[in-house]
Amino acid sequence: MNIKQLFRNKIFTNMRWLVSGRILQMAIALVINMVTARYLGVNNYGIINYIASYVSFFTPICSLGLESIIIKELVDKPECQGETIGTALGMRIASSILSMSAIIIFLLFIDRGNAMMLGVALVQSMILVFNTADLFEFWYQSRLESKVSVTVRTAGYLITAVYKIAILVFQKSIYWFAFTNTLDMIIAFVLLNFAYRKSGGQKLTFNFKIGKKMLKISYNFIISGLMVAVYAQMDKIMLGQMLDTYTVGLYSVGIYICSLWNFIPDAMIASLRPGIMAAKKVNEETYIRKLKQMYALIIWISILYAVGVCVFSKYIILILYGKDFLGARAPLMIAVWYCGFSLLGSARDVWIICEGHQKYSKWFALIGAMTNLILNLLLIPKIGMIGAAIATLTTQIMTGFGVTLLFKDTRENNKFLIEAFLMKGVR
Repeated sequence: MNIKQLFRNKIFTNMRWLVSGRILQMAIALVINMVTARYLGVNNYGIINYIASYVSFFTPICSLGLESIIIKELVDKPECQGETIGTALGMRIASSILSMSAIIIFLLFIDRGNAMMLGVALVQSMILVFNTADLFEFWYQSRLESKVSVTVRTAGYLITAVYKIAILVFQKSIYWFAFTNTLDMIIAFVLLNFAYRKSGGQKLTFNFKIGKKMLKISYNFIISGLMVAVYAQMDKIMLGQMLDTYTVGLYSVGIYICSLWNFIPDAMIASLRPGIMAAKKVNEETYIRKLKQMYALIIWISILYAVGVCVFSKYIILILYGKDFLGARAPLMIAVWYCGFSLLGSARDVWIICEGHQKYSKWFALIGAMTNLILNLLLIPKIGMIGAAIATLTTQIMTGFGVTLLFKDTRENNKFLIEAFLMKGVR
């Protein structure tokens, strides 16, 4: 395939739309985030992120592990797409409402009914219901037509950006800022639902039998997702409980910078996933090559990003957030290296689904969660947010690479990762 053919390739075109859309979204989000952080100050910014950690903790429960299998269902059974999306939508909305209630009840006991915390939590947790918008995105991804979903998402980002600028201009309270991400998801849900119908999407219906089947397949991902949430969010929660929201504010800035670029590999994975799954059915050699290509892209982009951030960390923080947030530099330089391992874990899910090894996902995540909890308990009291960063990095190395060595059926994936790192068999 020559360069001209590559650029005309449907998969590549789909990836271009996903990446370009995410770049614009990231740029808008970054500008608003840094202005918001400067306006709120370290402590209030910490409160926002502290509560967001609780919301993120419950997100895998709300998603029901369906994001890992929904595209495969849509690709394999196009005649049942309306039932597939409708059933997933109904189940996820129900689980989201239950999770919102759980967050409020939990904070009533943990933070002793702190009025500000509860108010922020109520506003932020609404995002769980409207996060179901991604189901319509999965439909477009399954058709390799991400142009539509990217356009809709970008429009939502722009509308939300105007809202964020307005509340900054009029100097609104922390509750208005807590609502920004929720507003973004509300807009995305409404617009993507509308676009789905206009694009000829099947009528959405709920089918109990399909729901039961999907949950039977996805329950391993529900458990693993919950465990992932433990080690992805527990650092901020434990910092808030053991230290204070000021520390959470600094640490959150470091972690945010780490994840700034994640939209690129996420878009790559989303775009390459259908092609890899399709290749598995046709040609094993092509399937392995495509898998290695995905791994190689993630590995080398991650390394380049981490090196760049470490070299320019001080200037990045000063330019984006100001001198008040310079305390975030130390955890940033440690945590930035975890991103590659985390993304490789996400990419590995494609291989796990193709090979039918879903049962191992929960064990990977369980090991990661236990590792993270133990390390945070040991390190945070002694070295604060640096300990949290070390715990996060160690956990991601374990879950992204180490855990697959523990099981005979999954060791082959490490071979693919090493060969991808060495650029062996990617052409």
